[in-house]
This record gives sequence, C-alpha cells and structure tokens, in this order.
Amino acid sequence: AFERALEKDRGLKKVWILLGLAWRCRQNDFKAMEAFKAAVAANFYPEKAWHNIGLIHAHAQRHDEAMQSFRTALQCNPKYAKVHVSIGLEYERIGRDAEAIEAMQSGLRLRPGMPKALVALGSIHLRHHRYDDAVECFTSAAEHAPDDDAIHVRLLRTQLAAGRRDAALAEFKYLEDRKSPLAQQVIGEIYPS
Repeated sequence: AFERALEKDRGLKKVWILLGLAWRCRQNDFKAMEAFKAAVAANFYPEKAWHNIGLIHAHAQRHDEAMQSFRTALQCNPKYAKVHVSIGLEYERIGRDAEAIEAMQSGLRLRPGMPKALVALGSIHLRHHRYDDAVECFTSAAEHAPDDDAIHVRLLRTQLAAGRRDAALAEFKYLEDRKSPLAQQVIGEIYPS
C-alpha cells in the first residue's frame, strides 16, 4: 500500500518513514535504508530517519556508521531522547561504559522513565558492582513498565548479588503472585537445592 502511494506522489514524505519502518519489521534492511534515506532527502523528520539508519547499522554491528548516524540525528534534533539512549547502548556494546552512562543519563533527562534506558543503565551499574545504583534503575524501570516481569528478575538477581536475600525473596513473591512463568525460572536461585 505504501509503495502504491509513492508511485502516485513521490513527495509523500510521511510514507518514506512508514515504509522504512515496515521494511525494518520485515527485516529487509536494504529497502529500509533506502526509504529512510529518501525521508532524509525529503527533509521529513530527518532525525527519525537518521536514528533508524543508525539502528540498522547497530544491528549489523557497524559501530562507526551507527554512531555517525546517531550524531547526525542529534544535529537535526538535540532533544531527541531516544537517540541519546541509542548512543549509550552503542557505547555499551563497545565497552565504553562511562560514555554509555553519560549518554543514557542525557536521554533520561530529556525523557524520564524510559524503561529500556533504565534497564541498560542498571545493567552497567550491576556489572561494576554498584548495587544500590542498579537497584534504583531497575526499580524505576519496573515502575514505568509494571507488566515487564523480566525487570523484576533483574531486580531479584541484583538483590541476590548484593547479599540482600530478603529483598530478592520479595521480588520472587511478586513474580509468584503475578503467576509469572519467570518465577519458575528463578526459583532455584532463591531456594538452592
């Protein structure tokens, strides 16, 4: 349907972004990239187009190209919070945790409560044994995504790593009360045999 609309009017700017997203969903990065570049050329939300181009590069582990695309997106709109988070995630992938934290915090200042950013930030803190910071991030993420039981599992494991068995047990009970299938996956961590 999008392609037919474009055949009638090549100037339908909005269609380029939608078409790019559709191709990304179908995992056709080549066609998605073409559509996003057309959106840039049409100057229709170029920050969103560049962000999606960066995500395609990141998915293909082309880190330099991803970072360049994300930086270009920020030049178009420095207040686009998702781009800051994507930069942070990319820094995390290449092991530059200090820059990752800074970028994610920038995104969270612009748009507080993004669960993906909070979970990524919490994971970095956990890796560096900063348990209180990790718990704070995971707790905030859980408040903003209350149905995401995987966040509660992260919180449970962080509490265990910090030696806080009672707090971990409270998270387990929460999962159990919700009848989450994840409760069965972590029962051995709470009650080792």
